[in-house]
Amino acid sequence: MTVVPLTEAEPRPRRVAVGTFDGVHLGHREVIAGADTVLTFDPHPMGVVSPGHEPPLLTTLERKHELISSLGVAELVVIPFDASFAAQSPQAFIDEVLVGRLGATHVSVGENFRFGAKAKGDTALLEADARFETRVVPLLKPFGCRILVCDPYQELSAQDVADGVVMTDLDTLLAESDVVSLHARVTEETRGFLAAPQFARMKRGAYFVNTARGPMVNYPDLQRALESRHLRGAMLETFWQEPTPPDAPLLRLDNVTLTPHIAGASTTTVRIAARMAAEEVRRWLAGEPPLNPC
Repeated sequence: MTVVPLTEAEPRPRRVAVGTFDGVHLGHREVIAGADTVLTFDPHPMGVVSPGHEPPLLTTLERKHELISSLGVAELVVIPFDASFAAQSPQAFIDEVLVGRLGATHVSVGENFRFGAKAKGDTALLEADARFETRVVPLLKPFGCRILVCDPYQELSAQDVADGVVMTDLDTLLAESDVVSLHARVTEETRGFLAAPQFARMKRGAYFVNTARGPMVNYPDLQRALESRHLRGAMLETFWQEPTPPDAPLLRLDNVTLTPHIAGASTTTVRIAARMAAEEVRRWLAGEPPLNPC
């Protein structure tokens, strides 16, 4: 496999996989599958955008080269990431890098790939570009996980069924999962529905993740399950009270990871929310039923 700095790459029809590819794990391998060229960054973008806050890197560029080469990719193009590149707009990244410099005809990325100044570019922008085909890869399925879903109001897609995703009841999901991740809405049915009996049903050593809403979880019961080590750990970004009291015992546990609930605070999300709100107002004024009734 040849390694080419971006400035030396010659434009030609290419199938390009784009990402940081730290670790080149199974999900990354799925993104890279079928690509002629892998486009990556060195140094890591976080080291430039937020110095001192870059994630722990699992691979050097040399090791990344070795792993990607083993997948049969012919070319690794490296972007020497710096402040000027970080300021480039998402559209400029598409126009000048993917199309202009590389001549991409097919672009493959992970579903959480973000690019351009302040990470404003997302997969929707890539998929909307008619100059190349875009493949967005969900990064959980390629890990070979058995995926269980409990949702009495939603059916699995045909693709999910084909990929082996299983719809089941809550008790089965709790008893058989190594990681339980909550993504429901707060309703009278779900308020406080995860408490001591549910945590007791979970596997000993399992993990619990709540990125949804706090009122669905009995946090004192969760704390006891964590203190007893029945649950190995929890990742929480929503709580019973927000802001969370700084002296809350749960915050001092060494098997709890806490993050701010700001995944929806991107400029793209704000634009989408504004359009949705404006459309609902228009429909109300026109006497039409709402698209998203409460």
